[in-house]
Amino acid sequence: MKEGVCIECGVKIFGRIDKVFCGVICMARAYRRKRILARGPKICPWCGKEFTSLDKKYGLCCSTRCRRYKYESTPEFKKKHTERTANWRKENQEKYLEYNARTYRENIEQHRVKGRVWQKENRERVRANCNNRNARKRKLEGRISADDIKWLYEYQCNKCAVCLNVLDKSGPRMVHIDHIIPVTPKNKNYPRSSNLLDNIQILCRTCNMRKHNKLISESRFNMYQRLREVAHAQCGC
Repeated sequence: MKEGVCIECGVKIFGRIDKVFCGVICMARAYRRKRILARGPKICPWCGKEFTSLDKKYGLCCSTRCRRYKYESTPEFKKKHTERTANWRKENQEKYLEYNARTYRENIEQHRVKGRVWQKENRERVRANCNNRNARKRKLEGRISADDIKWLYEYQCNKCAVCLNVLDKSGPRMVHIDHIIPVTPKNKNYPRSSNLLDNIQILCRTCNMRKHNKLISESRFNMYQRLREVAHAQCGC
């Protein structure tokens, strides 16, 4: 009996030697491969690698790994993962704290370098966190964020609220977050301080050191208020 071999799956075909495929499925696979190769290679949107998608399960991605990254980047997966992680931390708090302490000890230099880089890139957030921590220690009302500090920068045109000099990242004009009503007042007759945005202003280091724990007198405050309005009118912000 005459027999041939399917060029797609390698199965022996009995009866016809000139037959190329063993069935319709192998013929469809071969023609599909031919069409895909004719289109040319694709570019994976996750890793940037060129590939030829011969397998339907990969789709737009070059591998199952990239498909997994694509799925993990969806908001539905992130929400589920966050909830699952939070529940595990509540149930295994001791293991979680022990794991964090161990990884920090093993990679202490890397953590320090990352911390310095993060502090340089998020100066407003660092200032807000320090201010909120000090306020919690003294049991003051209110909380400020990095967005509040950025808004104060824009409101004061990046200038000190007292001397109206342009603020700088370092030196005597370095940025200081100041409470208008001092947190630890020199006079006990001062009203109680708070950590609300109405009680926060941005000063340079020199003015903040001079002010210290005193309250700006009403006459001087009005003078600074008029100078601030003039500065706003000049810079147009």
